[in-house]
Order: sequence, then structure tokens, then C-alpha cells
Amino acid sequence: MVRNLATIVMLASLTLFMAVPSGQLASAQILPGPTLLPAPTNLSATAASTSEIDLAWSAPSNLQGMLVRSYNVERSDDGGTTWSAIGSTQSTSYADTGLAAGTTYSYRVTASYLVGTSAPSNSASATTYSQSPGITVYAHRIPASYWDPCFATTCSAGTGPGATMYFELWDAAGNVLASGYSDENGYTFTGLNPSTTYYVYPWDCDQCHGSTHDVVFEYWGDNHSSERPRPATVGASLDAWYSCTNNCADGP
Repeated sequence: MVRNLATIVMLASLTLFMAVPSGQLASAQILPGPTLLPAPTNLSATAASTSEIDLAWSAPSNLQGMLVRSYNVERSDDGGTTWSAIGSTQSTSYADTGLAAGTTYSYRVTASYLVGTSAPSNSASATTYSQSPGITVYAHRIPASYWDPCFATTCSAGTGPGATMYFELWDAAGNVLASGYSDENGYTFTGLNPSTTYYVYPWDCDQCHGSTHDVVFEYWGDNHSSERPRPATVGASLDAWYSCTNNCADGP
């Protein structure tokens, strides 16, 4: 009785060998068909960002002693009409990076064995996130007439000429993901995941821009809270208001 797939493959090859006329043995190629080799299953594709799609699948079952040497990943940009090889891996997951934003991609995976390659898995598709406007932060100065001249003599809004304030964008664990400098014209953190909550931290500025003042964050313009870091998601627009160490007046 035939007990495993390797025996089936060997018998199929022997049968084909015996069917080839003796005069054609030199040119005959005896390979098992891909349908005899177990294929990966349950392929899924999930967008991770504007430029990345993550793939996962299940290893073939009923291997009967055969070993998968690697998995070959193919991608289609036209809905499955044409396919291109994009990489291989020995694990059951793969991250496809460097993709265009807002674009749909299809995938399939084959398993490579010593004796050949399986048929493709099921296909799976995902669409990368569209390029988002990100999170925009503004730095404003609480109105006062006695700011240091390097920030301008008076300023009803804005940090004044030559003055920008430092902001960081954190993840939930407090890791710094991005940073930038903003004034009343704003600064936007881009390339963000629309489904993720980020945290904005407006830093104080000691002896700011060579002055004798410490410029310190006081509150957010929309709710007058002094929370920092402050949670924010893609599309948020946050106004940070600052005062100085020499009794600047309260802001609006």
C-alpha cells in the first residue's frame, strides 16, 4: 500500500519513465507535477501603512515526510492578470515594502520542495493607506509686550521672527517616532497610520534662541489643558501656546 506522498511522486515518475520510448530517454525530463505537491493555504494580506502590506499564510499540511525549502511570494498590480516574483522566505509571513500609497496589490505564495514547486496558494489582496495629511502642530506665543527682542517686541500670535519651538511625536510606549520645529505657520508629521493613536510632546526651550528667557509650554488652544504628551490621530490640528519666565500675561 502506498503510504506517503513521496512514494506517490516516485511511482508517478517511474510510470512516466517506463512510458517513454527508449530512443527518447536522453531528452525526457521526469518531474512531478505541481499539483502533487502541497501548497500553502489561508493566505491573508493586511495594509500596515501607506507603503507596506503584511502577508501571512499557513504551512502546507499532509507533507508525509517532505520538507518545504522556502516560500516564494508573487505580487500582481493588475488584479491577478500578471504576476511577478518579489521575494522568498522560510517563514510563513512576509512584509512587502516600498509600495505606492492608496494602491491595491494582489498576492499568492508557492512552496518550494527538493523535487519541485507547488501550485499557488489562494490569492489575497490589500490596499495601502492613502497618503494622509498627518498631524499638524502650531506654536503660538501668549500676547505680551515684554518678550525678549529676539522674539520681536510685541506679538499677538505666533512665536515671533526667528523663533521656532521643538515638538516630538511619540508612540504609546513613549518612543520618539519623529520630531520637528514649528511656529505659527505650523509643522506636519506625515506618513502616519490613520488607525494609530500618537502622542505629541511640545518641549520647553531653556534660554531660548540665545535669549535670557525660558520659553515654556502653557496649554493647548482648544481646551486650555496642559497635558503632554497629548494623544492625537491623523487629521488633528493642535495649537500650543507658550509663555516666558518673566511673568508673561495669560493668553486667550
